[in-house]
Amino acid sequence: MKTKQTLITALLITLAIHASAKWIYDGSSCIVSDGTGPTPAGTTLNAQTTAGTWGNGITANQIQLRNCKEVTAPFIDLTEPIELADGTPKRLESIADNCFDGNKNIETVLLPDTIKFLGAQSFNQCSNLKTIGQLPAELRVMEGGVFNECYSLCFELKLPESLTTTWNSFYKTQVYGDIVWPKKAGSVKVKDFAGTKITSFTIQEGSNCTAIERTAFTGCTALTNVVLTEGIVTFGNYNNGEGSVFENCTALSSINIPNSLTNMGYNTFQNCTSLTGEFIWPEKVPFIPSNCFNGSGISSFIAKTGLKKIYTGVFRNCTNLKTIVLSDTLETIDDASYAVSLDGITVYWRACPKNALIGGLYTDWGSGWNRTHYFSATPENIAAWQAYEALDTLNDPSKNYTTFILPEVFENGKPNYKSVGTAGQENGKIYWWRDPDLLPKETFIMVY
Repeated sequence: MKTKQTLITALLITLAIHASAKWIYDGSSCIVSDGTGPTPAGTTLNAQTTAGTWGNGITANQIQLRNCKEVTAPFIDLTEPIELADGTPKRLESIADNCFDGNKNIETVLLPDTIKFLGAQSFNQCSNLKTIGQLPAELRVMEGGVFNECYSLCFELKLPESLTTTWNSFYKTQVYGDIVWPKKAGSVKVKDFAGTKITSFTIQEGSNCTAIERTAFTGCTALTNVVLTEGIVTFGNYNNGEGSVFENCTALSSINIPNSLTNMGYNTFQNCTSLTGEFIWPEKVPFIPSNCFNGSGISSFIAKTGLKKIYTGVFRNCTNLKTIVLSDTLETIDDASYAVSLDGITVYWRACPKNALIGGLYTDWGSGWNRTHYFSATPENIAAWQAYEALDTLNDPSKNYTTFILPEVFENGKPNYKSVGTAGQENGKIYWWRDPDLLPKETFIMVY
């Protein structure tokens, strides 16, 4: 279907080029089609000439379209030349803010390569617009929401290398293709590609991109591969309540995380079910944001160093997750995090947070079927009732609950109650232990 549509568009463009069709500019307020091309005769578009030299390469006395919301022609070919009545040529270089905003009549608008500026919401909610041919080769600026919610817009998207600005440009359109981000385009903005059908996204070496802003790729269900470069410092911004950069990208299976990353927003990889295998946490991001991997497909998580805090629900619904390695820099786990509720999981604790191990944490990280926690140091404040719940096998041998393996549980031959509480005892026996044959203490030092 996409190939057929591309061929039709190419044919229409070819016919337009070989026709003698043109637009006549009245010199003050509009351009009118002469009808010798595919654009219906008499089609009138409000227009004006630019006064003075704008930024972004727009020159004086060239054409800008404006206020075309009431245009009824379904097909508009703007690649046809524009002339004054005396034959003097003009160039279409810009389309003003809200120019076609909400127009339900237009279906095809072919844009010339001479356009350098597309104003904010210039085609916003043109719900029947199906194609523009392709973005202009000289395009520099796409202000906010140019094609926002153009639900029928479907063409293979290629971003011109001249592009420097874009924001919320293709939200909920059907554009598709392998996207290469222009080097001068700056950060990937809010909702730039959210809900589109793009299949891959690449940021080139030498790009000036430093951020991928919130919801930039939310709901891109066809997106499989993301290639990023060093210099990117944020995926959303947790401190500002901004996240969901790749949320619901259900086909995403490959992404490289740059070492330069320092901040990540909530829900970053939520419901990325095809993101499988090992995930190594970036060392400069000191926290795992809320719901970061909720519902993802990862099987192991490794934080080598730098991680200080874990927020709420980071691994909830990660049914493939079997191994978690937590760095020795870890200080805090959200008191009501409910971070993991999984069976058959092994957690390697290379640090024991002192200020967040009660209030539900161990009943969530610790209790349940067939779990093992390896500690490199003895926890200091695990509540007794939580310890007992985690070791309910004392009362029901058929249960296979969590095992906690600690480096030390005795002091001078007596139980270290400060470490383990008292509920883990029965008949004078402590059921928190370190088994040197199963896992020598040195292993904790050498794990990753």
